[in-house]
Amino acid sequence: MGSLKLTGPVAWGFSFVVASFTLLYSNADANANEQTFSNCEPQIAIEQPLAFERTYVVDEDAARALSDVQRAMKFEHLTAQWREERGASSSVTKALMSPSYQSIIGMGEQGLPLIIGKMRSEGDDPDMWFWALERITGENPIAPEDQGDSVRMAARWLSWYDENYSG
Repeated sequence: MGSLKLTGPVAWGFSFVVASFTLLYSNADANANEQTFSNCEPQIAIEQPLAFERTYVVDEDAARALSDVQRAMKFEHLTAQWREERGASSSVTKALMSPSYQSIIGMGEQGLPLIIGKMRSEGDDPDMWFWALERITGENPIAPEDQGDSVRMAARWLSWYDENYSG
């Protein structure tokens, strides 16, 4: 068991699956409480900012799952912020050098599955993830004949990821 402290304003929705975890908590109005969840699929949606500070004791698997959820929330927030920052601008330089896009790159390899997942979900209209992928991985699987064709460029990156990172 480890201890995890969450603090902040939070204003995102998310859901995740945890097979089993135990949540221990206490507050000024009650004694220590323990609640165990087994084979559950908690759905958490936060519709307005909440301010909280709690310390939770969780097992390592639950802490990892929570860390993954927090990383995904951060990625989604940065992606939305990036799209807002660049607006309808056609400047590739402005889009790639925006602080939010650079923060996504700063997530490093931990952000890789999130970028790939976003690219998969964008289908035939992939966003400008290629620069971030190249910066994070140090690779460029795009063939010269595919340069400028965003759909084919995305397909190359998805294949590269599947070959190098998937099971």
